Amino acid sequence: MKLQDSCIVYENEDCKVMYNLWSENGLVKFAIFNKTNSDIFVDMTQSIFSLNELANEYYKSRKWYKNISSCQTTITANTMGSGLWGNSMYLCNVEGIGVSSGISMKENEIECVPSKKIKIFGVYSVSPSLMNTHDYDKDYPTKTTQLGSYTRNNSPYIFTNCIVYGFSKDEAVKKHIENEFWVSNITNYPEKEAVEYIKVEKPGYRVPSYAKIKRFKIGMTNKFYVVNKYERKTLLE
Repeated sequence: MKLQDSCIVYENEDCKVMYNLWSENGLVKFAIFNKTNSDIFVDMTQSIFSLNELANEYYKSRKWYKNISSCQTTITANTMGSGLWGNSMYLCNVEGIGVSSGISMKENEIECVPSKKIKIFGVYSVSPSLMNTHDYDKDYPTKTTQLGSYTRNNSPYIFTNCIVYGFSKDEAVKKHIENEFWVSNITNYPEKEAVEYIKVEKPGYRVPSYAKIKRFKIGMTNKFYVVNKYERKTLLE
């Protein structure tokens, strides 16, 4: 795998799998781009997310409640950015106004990725525990402090994404992709070194009106974070 176009990328002859780990608690978001001229069918009953020794199938016959909003956010298109994920993933919060409703959606056993199209997935999180050393200067630092550095053999969090797919829903011989990740560093940041405030224009005003929005300075797609109630940012990468 490699870092490319704001993603962690795996690629084979059939598809490109692009990961973005940046989120609170490490939601493992990934997108599959179908490179072929045929539909790809991902078998969610056999595709598995594993965290350390625990394995979980993606399909668990769940029902989702999906919000549908007619909402105007307080940030402009320039702030949102472009690309698969958009720069808005680095904002600490995005406020909006509008009307929302929702629909119930049943989880699919098979997900179709049409030819030359992208589909985004993301259910499981790493959900690391907040690391405490019982050293006040390290746990509540005034400057960036590294708490740990790890290899594959001693990492506290190793997670694997196994994707099983084929070119028909009932294909007997299916292909497997297995992508493994592990936490290599844990770093504590005081808020002033983790985030910054940016001024953005609010839409819909005749006279320009601006708001300050908090944005991460440390965000990258191969990292994720946890926050304690005192706004300490702990970065895992």
